[in-house]
Amino acid sequence: MEHKTNDPAKDDCCFIKQAEERNGLRRRVIKRGVVSINDGAVTHYCAVKDVSSSGAHLKFDWLVMLPERFWLYIEIDGLKVESQTKWRKGLEIGVKFLNEPIVTGAKRSQVVSSVA
Repeated sequence: MEHKTNDPAKDDCCFIKQAEERNGLRRRVIKRGVVSINDGAVTHYCAVKDVSSSGAHLKFDWLVMLPERFWLYIEIDGLKVESQTKWRKGLEIGVKFLNEPIVTGAKRSQVVSSVA
C-alpha cells in the first residue's frame, strides 16, 4: 500500500500517523534482512533500518515487487517472521509482523570493538 501524493507535507503526515498507530517502540538498527517469497523460491536482500515488536522499516537497493505477505529473515539475530507490507515509499517499505518471530539460530555473530 503506497501513501504517496505530490505534496511532501502530506506525505510526512502519513508517516507521523503511522508512527502514532504503531504498537511498540522502534529501535534504529542497520542489519541485513532477507525477504522470502513462495517458500524461498524468490529472495530479496534488504537493509533493516529499524525494528519493533510489531514491525520493521526495510530498504532495498532496487525497486522490488512484493506480495502483501512474505517472510522476513534477520540473519544476525536468527529470527524469521511472517510480515505484511503496510506502506511503501520508493525503495523503502514498512512492514507489520503478523505473528511472533521464530528463533532459527543466528548464522553469525556481531562483534563491535572500540578503536583506540
